[in-house]
Amino acid sequence: MALSDGCSDCGLDINDEYAYMVHWQIWREAGRPKGCMCIGCLEARLGRVLTAEDFNWEIPLTYRSSHGRSERLISRMRFNRDGSPVVLSGIALEEWNLVLRELDNV
Repeated sequence: MALSDGCSDCGLDINDEYAYMVHWQIWREAGRPKGCMCIGCLEARLGRVLTAEDFNWEIPLTYRSSHGRSERLISRMRFNRDGSPVVLSGIALEEWNLVLRELDNV
């Protein structure tokens, strides 16, 4: 199943490349876009770079290793605004560690 037809701002095909969910407040700050957005367009709307705190880690789409991710998305998900690494627990931590291991083996 496709996540979307493309970024609602630039049209970039984001299927199999991006998979993430941000907190509702972040989406609202970006003007409540219709559909999905690539990281670049979301950051442009926000006027800043996303950090780990912006992502909704309670949604499996955010941390499951079966979803594709760009290097840019991974870099945003690794660290908090203060530069400290993201701290997760439970299944999110287990799944995220699988993602990071996969990246280390590439």
